[in-house]
Amino acid sequence: MPERIVSRAALLEIRRDLAVVEEGYRFLDEKRIMLAQALLQKLDEYRALWQAWTTAERQAQQTLIAALMRHGIEGLQVYPVPPASLAIPVWSDIPFLGIDLLNPSGKTQPIAMPASGMPPSNPSFEAQTCAREYASLTELAFELAMARANLLRLRAEYRRTERRVRSLENVIVPEMRAEQRAMEDKLDENDQEEVIRSHLFIGRQRHDQDALK
Repeated sequence: MPERIVSRAALLEIRRDLAVVEEGYRFLDEKRIMLAQALLQKLDEYRALWQAWTTAERQAQQTLIAALMRHGIEGLQVYPVPPASLAIPVWSDIPFLGIDLLNPSGKTQPIAMPASGMPPSNPSFEAQTCAREYASLTELAFELAMARANLLRLRAEYRRTERRVRSLENVIVPEMRAEQRAMEDKLDENDQEEVIRSHLFIGRQRHDQDALK
């Protein structure tokens, strides 16, 4: 920090600056706490979605095994794609402490999947079930991806806020407080010197007056 001229006006300026910095520190500290709470909440949501996705994945794998046992790998590879649609969740950006979080609106947007023009020569319940399960798994993967994106955004903002809080807490505020104490001590010394000089001056005046009598 630049050196300041020792004066009452400079001390008041330091106190004003320190009050502003401490207010900013309190704001950032509260923001850090809120970000940590949001991170924990979103992490719980992500874990729940991950558990649902792994369960759905295991179920889809079982249907895939059943379809492979029915048609074989060659037969399943040439099995016509059945007409289907994916219900992709609709998300919107919600501002939160300076960042945008993806928030589900509760609505879905259907996306039609192209189907082959030929009907299956050997249709089966296993193949149709497998197609439905993997379509549902794809929809759940979208939700999982959005939840992960929110976690990454919150983590990045938390780290930025944490660095700023640590900088204020460990460097800037202590330096400003030390500067304030040093200036207060210096002003106290100046006041004491001024009092001593005043007493000496008054003492000399009295001595001179006594000498003239």
